[in-house]
Amino acid sequence: MEKIIIQPGAMECDWGKRPTVERDIHTRVLFDRIWWFITMRWYAAMGCFLGALITSLPDVPFQIQARYPLAVGFGLLITNTLYYLITKNYAHRKNRGYSYSIIIRFQILTDFVCCSLLTYACGTVETPVFTLFLTHIILSTLFFESRQSLFTAFEAWLFATLPLILQCFGWLQLNSIFNPSLLKLVVGSAPLTVIFVTAIGFCFLVTWFLVNEITKSLRIREGQVVETVNMLKRMDVEKSQTTLRATHELKAPFAAIESYVFLLRDGYAGEIPKKAQNIICRIGERCELLRGRITEIIHLSNLKTLVLTEMNFKPLELGALLEKEVRENSVVGAQRNIRINYEHGPPTWVSGSRSHLYTLFSNLIRNAINYSYENGVVDVRLKAEEGKARVEIRDRGIGIPAKNMSKIFDEHFRSNNAVTHKKWGSGLGLAMVKETARMHGAVIHVNSVEKEGTVFQINFKRISQPEEGGTHE
Repeated sequence: MEKIIIQPGAMECDWGKRPTVERDIHTRVLFDRIWWFITMRWYAAMGCFLGALITSLPDVPFQIQARYPLAVGFGLLITNTLYYLITKNYAHRKNRGYSYSIIIRFQILTDFVCCSLLTYACGTVETPVFTLFLTHIILSTLFFESRQSLFTAFEAWLFATLPLILQCFGWLQLNSIFNPSLLKLVVGSAPLTVIFVTAIGFCFLVTWFLVNEITKSLRIREGQVVETVNMLKRMDVEKSQTTLRATHELKAPFAAIESYVFLLRDGYAGEIPKKAQNIICRIGERCELLRGRITEIIHLSNLKTLVLTEMNFKPLELGALLEKEVRENSVVGAQRNIRINYEHGPPTWVSGSRSHLYTLFSNLIRNAINYSYENGVVDVRLKAEEGKARVEIRDRGIGIPAKNMSKIFDEHFRSNNAVTHKKWGSGLGLAMVKETARMHGAVIHVNSVEKEGTVFQINFKRISQPEEGGTHE
């Protein structure tokens, strides 16, 4: 059995409200980085607790008071929980990029305080904790522009050398983990203290300069990628609009040709020979087929160019909507002796566009009929599950070859067995299904076995029954 799952796509859905598309790529990247930063801080807190445990063990080769890593660990846990809640809250607001920058600034400042405390606890000049300041300088070049990241480098310099400066002035007690002679030597001599502090600052600034240059080139590439993406989006919109205009212009002439053909066929222009009448009937059938194709292209183009915030989403009772489609398509199925079974439970409500959902279910049920064997059965089921509504449409027809499963939602694609079974088809039906499902935030599951049948499952988010404003029709 072959299986494919179609997710809603790059889209945020607020169920019961109008969906919106995330357009700000920079904000989205910043959002991903801030979540990564928060995750790393959880690990840092656990590392502090582990360090406190190790320092409390007997016979360790260094002398660190466990209270310092414990204090830093708890500080990270408390502040990171606060940052997590604030970031989660700002995720649904406008001007998020600015808000995220402020959150990151405070995160880095908090980390500098923690690192400064760890630096003091680990002996100041005897510790490799200085490298943690370098990592924040590197991260700041990813988060901020050059001027802001340079300011962060100076902050790192200040907090990294602050314990040493305070010990030099006698405002902080000397704290050594191995041998205090080196620390006493540096602190006891003002020139050595200045040299040590200057050396740290020089290393920090060189690190900032090198990483900032690399980041600048990455930002240039990122800007080029964003510009290319925007250009492709504009081209796609222009292509869809051109297709829409062209098909609209073709639809009226074809409708006129079709009407003239049927006038000839029905004898309104006088008696015509039998052979000519057969030819006219074939012309009419082809005109009708082409008009249907044009209508589908227009529909699909409308779906792609539709602004989601302008869609008329309302509470809908899914059972009544499906029942109407089953009733209408039963007439089509009767022509090939195909029966449609419909099963549903209690009323199930979703938020959506009635006309678009009609199109989605009509395409799936019509496909199930068209690609079933004669005298077959199509099952349509509506199941209300926890938090979602599942619509299942099952046929026992020709199925989909395994090699074609990934292409079935592509425009104009039809598998070889589909073409053999039903010669005429546009290959646009499932493309419209995919677009409609995407707009409604629905997930499509497809299971198929060649020569045995296909099952389409569409999962919608359920909403509670509205007190007013909902529709059953």
